Amino acid sequence: MKPGSLRNGSGFDTISAIEAEGEEGQGEVIRRDFSILRFRMDVAPERPWRAPPFPGSTFRGAFGRALQDLVCVREHRQCGRCDLVATCAHPEVFEPRRIAAPARGAGPVRPSPPWTLRWDLEQPWGGTITGPYSLTWTLLGPATRHASLVLAAIRRALQEGLGAQRVRHALQDVSFEGPAGKSGSGLWPLADFLRPPPLDPPERVRVRFQTPLRLKKNGALSPAVRPEELIRGIVRRLGLVGALDESCREATEGAIQASRRIVVARESTRWFDWTRRSSRQDSLMSLGGVMGEQAWEGPIGPVWSLLEAAAVLHVGRQTTFGLGRIGFDVNGG
Repeated sequence: MKPGSLRNGSGFDTISAIEAEGEEGQGEVIRRDFSILRFRMDVAPERPWRAPPFPGSTFRGAFGRALQDLVCVREHRQCGRCDLVATCAHPEVFEPRRIAAPARGAGPVRPSPPWTLRWDLEQPWGGTITGPYSLTWTLLGPATRHASLVLAAIRRALQEGLGAQRVRHALQDVSFEGPAGKSGSGLWPLADFLRPPPLDPPERVRVRFQTPLRLKKNGALSPAVRPEELIRGIVRRLGLVGALDESCREATEGAIQASRRIVVARESTRWFDWTRRSSRQDSLMSLGGVMGEQAWEGPIGPVWSLLEAAAVLHVGRQTTFGLGRIGFDVNGG
């Protein structure tokens, strides 16, 4: 495999980018031909539903089962021993196979599942849900080829029921979302969803960690988040979904350099611990992460587009659970 090609030549050497020592650069931070499909689903439980504090894991599990039910033709239902795995939509969408590392002789790398999920933050998650709510799914790159199948699997999952009590949900509406200020729906370049940096970039922004952020440092989850660590995590996330190519190297390396000069001027964060039961592993999983907000001061311009990308794609581990959701704004800084 050509160095830097994470998937069919769709990403430059992400590891080198993260470790780069170059100067701040200009240029595109994301491939212009990397497209996404975003749709909003309005759903309603048929009876009161005791929801977890972060329901993405419940939605992900139900979706994965439904997707496999729709596509799997093997009785053993084990992707690892299936002779059709190379042409099957389930592993490509739900659990991509490990591929050779892009550089430096590292072990195999598993690309990130090419989708994200988010839900209404205003709902009383962790309590009883009695009325309608909305889910927003974003299909990334290769997953957009399977949009009809993904929608069918979500509909099936809702009909079969969510959670331990299998509470069925009615699908009330599906609407496709495009970039702000643009007409039409369907596939759009990810870059079109990103607000361009102001002509006079601010030197202070507020970064909000809206769902638990799980970033690893030296092989362990980090209880604190520094600007450089977050920017490195975003670059890695973009590389693992195939949103980078060689044309992005200068801008991403420059952003990493700039992030080293950004300081956290004010911080209100905490480690939020929560667990979920994995039916597949028959065990409890601890999924704690950092929540809260920080005020950053420094050269924001070079990192602006990466923060914008993270607001769409999420960052860190368990992004398909809806974790790693961030936002940022200037006025709140």
